[in-house]
Amino acid sequence: MTKHSYRQPIITILICLAIILLMGFLDYTTGYQYSFAFFYLIPVIIAAWFAGFRISLAISIVSALVWYQTNKLAGETHSAISIYYWNTFTRLGFFIVSAYLADRLKRALETEKKFARTDSLTGSMNSRSIYLYLEGEIQRIKQTKEPITLCIIDIDKLKHINNYYGQLVGDDLVKVVSELISKTLRETDIIARLGGDIFAAYLPNTDQSSARELVDKVRGVVLAEMKTRGWPVTLSFGALTCVEPPSNVDAMFKAANSLTYDVKASGKNDAKFGIRQV
Repeated sequence: MTKHSYRQPIITILICLAIILLMGFLDYTTGYQYSFAFFYLIPVIIAAWFAGFRISLAISIVSALVWYQTNKLAGETHSAISIYYWNTFTRLGFFIVSAYLADRLKRALETEKKFARTDSLTGSMNSRSIYLYLEGEIQRIKQTKEPITLCIIDIDKLKHINNYYGQLVGDDLVKVVSELISKTLRETDIIARLGGDIFAAYLPNTDQSSARELVDKVRGVVLAEMKTRGWPVTLSFGALTCVEPPSNVDAMFKAANSLTYDVKASGKNDAKFGIRQV
């Protein structure tokens, strides 16, 4: 865990405690006739959203205790001491339920966000996600002037596997290929499933010579695994190296796809490399 990940919950807790103290101060100075109980939800929700349910649970308890103590000090009276406890526990329950709902909402939104940018079968980026990522990369390499390579990878004979072995085996094949490509590439490289039997691999700071080495390595690893499993599957690669920042992402994909189509048209199970100057 990084220093930043430790720091964020601490900052959130401090902010929440400061808000609770402010609410307590207002409760005390304005008197018990004016209730600020609802506003104690602010630190509870903040804690749930930015620090998680456990911390928001602690903040809920602190909020309820501060509300109880400040109203008692402000002179609020009841016919029985049990009423103080009842009111405190009902507010605590309200805070906890609110914290739980806020935490669940945050988790649901994060899950939806993840599904929106990842492929459901392989867990890799989807086409929209890598498209947006490459838009940012184009802007970045305008400053660094480094070469980049985009590979379009087509799984040959996936349709044959689906027809002969069934869709479940075909899905397993896609996942295996995705995992092998991901493990073989460098940590800085990005893999995405564009759909069906087509993947894209983005190789930052990679010239054509380095791209050839990586492509050959990936093809070798995947072909060896396919042979072990008895699957008659190969890969067709189209690798486009840009020595200057490309004009846009569409142009990159169009040129890389063209290389892959050439490989498929000439018999598959091969790789073709190209260089785009602009």
